[in-house]
Amino acid sequence: MEMQSMYGLFKCITLVLFAADQLEKSNGMRNGIIPLLGFACVIALQSLFFYFPKTRRWVAVMDIGTAAICLVFAPSGLLLFVLVMAAEAVDAYSDDTTFYWITICIGGLAAIITEADGMMLILVAILYASLYFIRHYVRRLVKCHQAMEEQRLMIKKLEERLKDNRQYMKTLQDTAALEERNRLATRLHDKVGHGISGSIIMLEASMLLLDLDKEKAREGINRAVLNLREGVDDIRAALREERPVTQKLGMNEIQKMLEEFQINHDKKTRLAVNGDMERIEPEVLVCIYDNAKECLTNLLKHSDATLFELKITRKNKVTAVEYKDNGSKRIDANTLVRGLGLQAMEERTIKAGGRFFIADQEFGFKITNIFIEH
Repeated sequence: MEMQSMYGLFKCITLVLFAADQLEKSNGMRNGIIPLLGFACVIALQSLFFYFPKTRRWVAVMDIGTAAICLVFAPSGLLLFVLVMAAEAVDAYSDDTTFYWITICIGGLAAIITEADGMMLILVAILYASLYFIRHYVRRLVKCHQAMEEQRLMIKKLEERLKDNRQYMKTLQDTAALEERNRLATRLHDKVGHGISGSIIMLEASMLLLDLDKEKAREGINRAVLNLREGVDDIRAALREERPVTQKLGMNEIQKMLEEFQINHDKKTRLAVNGDMERIEPEVLVCIYDNAKECLTNLLKHSDATLFELKITRKNKVTAVEYKDNGSKRIDANTLVRGLGLQAMEERTIKAGGRFFIADQEFGFKITNIFIEH
């Protein structure tokens, strides 16, 4: 479409030059009005082909026919118009190098046949120079548009693949969680459940032997107690596997949680740290981890935010933590109704030795925790 528009512009310019030439001649405009209207109709008809794909060759056929009529009707006055028509027809069937050679040959032959004067030769040279220059940049523009379209399609495909990968990751996470749940249930059933069942049987048998043989009853009770203790140890070991150990929880786990949230929910997350993070107490790190997790959950439930920021600053013995999103809601800390999630965050922060603040925000939600090491 860009090339057709360029050639249409050049055709209109050459027709204007033809009309100006006819005005200078006596009774020239009366004789030239009919071909002008005819050629204007041809240009208008060709412009209709802009809206139909793969019609450039039909336009070239019209150019050849119109150029032939021009040569018969007024070869000298319509020389520029003929050259533009011929150039468009050649452009539809040739590459760049062939186009330049053929159009130059056509221009030279047309100038010889029509016996063009010096002024017309200058106009032909200017026409060709302008046509080549503009055509070069129009073709570059077309290539840029094609490259942009290819990149847009590529980005669309990548987004679709990314969406599929996210769904696949979610499926893997759900499968892993289900396998872990099944493993824990099997472990509790096989070891803890059987142990407790055996202990109950031992206690019942010991109750029956209590009056008959106190020594065997005491032995059965001791064995039942031992089995129950082992069962409690197994339960504690399983729970430790489910919950991260406090001493092992650090900045890597917090960063991992933010990255997983960004991948799973297509919302940006950002972690900014300042100071010596290794000197933060383990209980404070656990509090930061749990509070950040609660903020992310609240963001999904109650906010339209697209970005979550966690900023941790450690200076001297003071640790300041900011949880902030870019939601569109206005927050008034005085009138805000604190649900169970915010109450749990505040209680958790106080228990870890910190203070809990909700800031007034024109846009978004911001919570600040301050921890002072004693």
